[in-house]
Amino acid sequence: MKDTMTAAQNISSLTCPQPVKEALIRLPYRVGLWLSQSDQTGGDSSDEQELYALENVILSYGEDVCKSEFTQSVMEQTVKGYEIWDTWRDNIENVPRECETILYEIANTVDPKHLRDFKSSLLEIAETVALAYRETAENESFLNNVYIQVRILQKKWDAFIKKYDFSLDHALNISPAEEEALKRLKGTLRI
Repeated sequence: MKDTMTAAQNISSLTCPQPVKEALIRLPYRVGLWLSQSDQTGGDSSDEQELYALENVILSYGEDVCKSEFTQSVMEQTVKGYEIWDTWRDNIENVPRECETILYEIANTVDPKHLRDFKSSLLEIAETVALAYRETAENESFLNNVYIQVRILQKKWDAFIKKYDFSLDHALNISPAEEEALKRLKGTLRI
């Protein structure tokens, strides 16, 4: 039987090495930044809007009492690190591997329900960053415009088949590169 936390699901009671706890605290910010870096089109304006969205979503998670105690605890610690977020940017390409490693390290000490909530929160952060800016090339070609229209139709069809609400913003704002990054993150998080 797993020795999982049941009452106070918080980061301080994790039975894992301190470097794992520190990496866990950085993970929400790094996941959002990694998603932002997955598509380099849009230039500085894109980067600014995505970083603004990342900051806002993490700060709101730090105040959100609707999440599990564990997620709340991690997000509060992430927010406390706000002044040093810039130092958390190194080796951003390693984020998927970090997710796997960190989640493996804490899996035996965090209640599965709380772990699912945390994974879901990481995915929500990434999606919020992806939705923050509509990356487009300056002179969209005819073929690219056709591609965009086909993508919208595909998203509408997926929404119809899978019975969820279609969002034009979602279809337009999440670029193909960001869509691939989100799929990779979902696979890494096993969502």
